[in-house]
Amino acid sequence: VNPKIPPINLLDPKFEEQVKQGTNSKMRATEIKNAIRHHIHIKLDDDPAYYRKLSERLEEIIQEHSDRWDELVQQLFKFRDEMRTEPTPPEGITSAELPFYNLYTEVMVSHADEDNAHKEAKKFSIKIIKFLNEASQIVDFFNKPDEIRRLKRKINDLILQTAHTDTELINNITESFMDLAKHKYA
Repeated sequence: VNPKIPPINLLDPKFEEQVKQGTNSKMRATEIKNAIRHHIHIKLDDDPAYYRKLSERLEEIIQEHSDRWDELVQQLFKFRDEMRTEPTPPEGITSAELPFYNLYTEVMVSHADEDNAHKEAKKFSIKIIKFLNEASQIVDFFNKPDEIRRLKRKINDLILQTAHTDTELINNITESFMDLAKHKYA
């Protein structure tokens, strides 16, 4: 497929200018919505919890303003502007630890009180980055099953140090962390 008009990045300064060339509000809203969805899809593996929240927020905006195309265009542009600023990590968390922090809090907030989940997430993300930094020193780490099992055990042990004993939850969290670690460190 060779589009007549090449696609433009959602965060490009000329994006708004290009979208405003659309013939009607419905077309502009659709173009913005699709660009935002594409951006979220591309970035999802970088910070799954954060981009899932963005995706949910996008769907809320779409539902809230369905069939009111001019309002939807304005809200989508506002949402796009919010997306331009990178999330600020909580105090004591680095940008490298932030995706792990977000992933942990996303899962654990529903299984613990929110304040406790954030404290645990902070400790957990700092420790997991330490483990991953050590593991990344091993050449071809993610192709060595013994090393992967060792890291999974460390993650399980960290989770078990919290009050969580649900085996299925622990396995799901471990797999989510391994997927994120593989994306970040492989």
